[in-house]
Amino acid sequence: MKDGRIEAGDILCASFGYEALFSEFYKVVRRTPKMVEIVRLKNRNFDHNGMMGWMTEPVDEEIGDTFRRKVLDWYEDEECVRVRDYGGVARVWSGKPIHNYNWH
Repeated sequence: MKDGRIEAGDILCASFGYEALFSEFYKVVRRTPKMVEIVRLKNRNFDHNGMMGWMTEPVDEEIGDTFRRKVLDWYEDEECVRVRDYGGVARVWSGKPIHNYNWH
């Protein structure tokens, strides 16, 4: 990401859930002025702590085919991509593991 803009090669992260929080990662394969082509990446989960959750980060192993999404404005000049119909907005990943949890 440069100046809030999604670029080819970036890793995106989408976190979603209510009583549970799960994260998915995507690699940007190609960027056009208004679209990105992305592919989902496998997660590596670690530091499991029962109901307190676990940490997750991406692994450079692709899951499924690439797909295209429109690039959207998020806030403060940051771009995002909607990866699911019911939410799931992906933004550029910080590079730090993400805390996930499941209360059930």
